[in-house]
Amino acid sequence: MSRKKIAIMLAVIVMVTIPIAFFGILYYQLSNLEMDIDFDIVQAVDWLFALLNKQLPDITVALVITNPTFLHLDITDVYVQLYIEDQYVYDTTLENLFVPAGKTMSKGLTFSLAEGVQAYNVVNHAMSTYGGEVKVGIGGHAVAHQLLLSLRIPFYVEKYIMTSEGSVKFQSAAWVNAHEQQVSSTFPGTEVYVQLSLRNPTRQHTVSNTLVVEIRKHIPLWTDETMKEEEKNVTLSSLSTTTLSFSFTPPSIGRYHFDVFLDGTKIYTQPNTVPPRLEVLL
Repeated sequence: MSRKKIAIMLAVIVMVTIPIAFFGILYYQLSNLEMDIDFDIVQAVDWLFALLNKQLPDITVALVITNPTFLHLDITDVYVQLYIEDQYVYDTTLENLFVPAGKTMSKGLTFSLAEGVQAYNVVNHAMSTYGGEVKVGIGGHAVAHQLLLSLRIPFYVEKYIMTSEGSVKFQSAAWVNAHEQQVSSTFPGTEVYVQLSLRNPTRQHTVSNTLVVEIRKHIPLWTDETMKEEEKNVTLSSLSTTTLSFSFTPPSIGRYHFDVFLDGTKIYTQPNTVPPRLEVLL
């Protein structure tokens, strides 16, 4: 084969290879385009409480776009949806956006609710179910254009927003013996325990609280006598459960019952006239 033909073939290969390599690199960079949603947690809490007050507030978030390529970028067909607890609430769109090469830009998005009843019900249910925690999600898609390339970019972000200070949820309480079997009677000088069952209903937050158990002896026709008060701290990760045991050795015959306090607030009072009171017998 002559040198001329070889040169022509090499030229053709170069002419084909360079554009393919160029667009391959460009496509790889374009596929790493970052689209994220940024919104202020304090603003989100205020927005959720406004929904609970049957108001129709706007909420503004920021669409953050990072262009990792060496060429300017056009973004079109931006469609964004707002969700509360995975239920669609509202959507919005944006016109064309221009993102310079290698830069990050931010564009505000405002969701204006036309109907708040559905959102009210969803927020109210989430707060009562998950200990004040509400999941807010924002997602959508956009089309990125660069030279002859176009790529559809999906994006989604969700945040678990605490509308109140998290706390453990009381589940049950009972008198138990050393083998963790429930009891309703025992003998003087025999150690028993008040056992509490607790859980953290939130899905993304750790909660810490102080539990106090106050054990009292029933005094007929008089004020019950406090026999023991014990405090314990508990920290629970999201969706976890635990049990706490408070020991007590009744000194004499009689009927004993207890109260449970969570961070200073009484959350449970055991009946002192019917089971499951603790009756100490001779």
